[in-house]
Amino acid sequence: MTVRNIVCAAAGLLAGFHPLSRAQSVALPWSRMDLAWFSVASTPPDTSLRPAIAADVREATFIIREAFGRAFTRSCTVYVFPSRASLDHQWQQDWGDSSFHSDCWMVASGVASRLDILSPRVWHTEACEHNPDDSTAVRALITHEMVHVFHGQCIPSPDFAGLDSLSWFVEGVATYISGQLTGETTRKVRQFLAEGKGPKRLSDVWTGEARYGNAGTLVRFIDQTYGRETVVRLLGMTDQREMLRLLDTDEFSLLRKWEESIEKLH
Repeated sequence: MTVRNIVCAAAGLLAGFHPLSRAQSVALPWSRMDLAWFSVASTPPDTSLRPAIAADVREATFIIREAFGRAFTRSCTVYVFPSRASLDHQWQQDWGDSSFHSDCWMVASGVASRLDILSPRVWHTEACEHNPDDSTAVRALITHEMVHVFHGQCIPSPDFAGLDSLSWFVEGVATYISGQLTGETTRKVRQFLAEGKGPKRLSDVWTGEARYGNAGTLVRFIDQTYGRETVVRLLGMTDQREMLRLLDTDEFSLLRKWEESIEKLH
């Protein structure tokens, strides 16, 4: 799975990935709730959910502005899809793949101008590893996707096309800023490293069972070592070599120092 559809929903409590093209939405009886700088669009079965989703988007906006010290630069629409089939239809259109069918843990995706989410109303029957009754987790998931929206507005490739090599940063920054990097996640990363399963290259960070923890703790390490303004500058970059030059390091040294920082945690 590439970063285009990676910014499409994580396993466990995580989520997020980016589709290819978002020219238009699939034909559904959409109605919209327009707010300050974003809209929430849904079909009749989910009209009652729009205020809660809008509140989570507002909270995500506050978290992201506090984290990066700047606002979103363009409007965004949040589309609440009434079924897995309708969401798959959208993603098939976006990714140019009529055969695509999402896994049950995929519930959302975000790019510069929109966020698509499977209605929490159907998570119990059409999704797995996500609890619609856990409001904290739902808010963190939406925040994760909104970080992708913000990130997409910072780069020349708003749908993240061609950025597969930066999956570790794209997903890492969303995991870290959204608050999904829990103590348990970090402990699992430490265990993987102790077992010799750690990534050998940056391209390995976003692989395997520990990919979200790997990516999130690596971005946290960069933030704590180089400062938040450096992370903000990295948001605008699309070349890994340029990113490493900014950090004045190479990928092997960066990974070694990150691993050492994890080993020191208790």
